[in-house]
Amino acid sequence: MTAPLHLSGVVLPEGEHRDLWVRDGRITFEPVPGAETVSRGGWLLPGLVDAHCHVGIAKGGGHVEDLAHARAQALTEREAGVLALRDCGSPVDTRALDDEPDLPRI
Repeated sequence: MTAPLHLSGVVLPEGEHRDLWVRDGRITFEPVPGAETVSRGGWLLPGLVDAHCHVGIAKGGGHVEDLAHARAQALTEREAGVLALRDCGSPVDTRALDDEPDLPRI
């Protein structure tokens, strides 16, 4: 379990200024006592989707031999705000990553 977070900004796509909280990985508009404010101002949007990626293909187009590289790519996507990936083909079977809770849905 992670500490609750508070964010304040313009919620997209509606364009309305709102406060929201994240508790146990879920977004709520109900205040959460003790939440750390991590964003004031700016835009708030639900997770992004990378509609065309190749998790498991190395930089420059080379193939990777194991899931460690594919997992690292998925983590990089997550850090950029991506919560869902559409893998358009990989040389490794990435299905083992599907149920990892800290990765985007592949």
